[in-house]
Amino acid sequence: RKKYKMKIQLISDLHLEHQSQDKEYFYKTVDTSKDNSDTILVVAGDFHSTRWAIPLLEDIKKEKGYKDFIYTPGNHEFYGTDTG
Repeated sequence: RKKYKMKIQLISDLHLEHQSQDKEYFYKTVDTSKDNSDTILVVAGDFHSTRWAIPLLEDIKKEKGYKDFIYTPGNHEFYGTDTG
């Protein structure tokens, strides 16, 4: 029986909607320097505005080699929209 390892990197409350260079701020704030091929990035709310969160996470996944990500919007994702 083969054993598999999976790592989880948990982040929340980055509020990248307030950063003009959101991806660069993410890379300064979150340790992405290791091998992420077996790591799931779990983003637990208040990450970015609803319009930009998923595209940004897709870019980060591709650029930093994450296995995948799980994203749960927080209450701040919906500020200024008619969906909140």
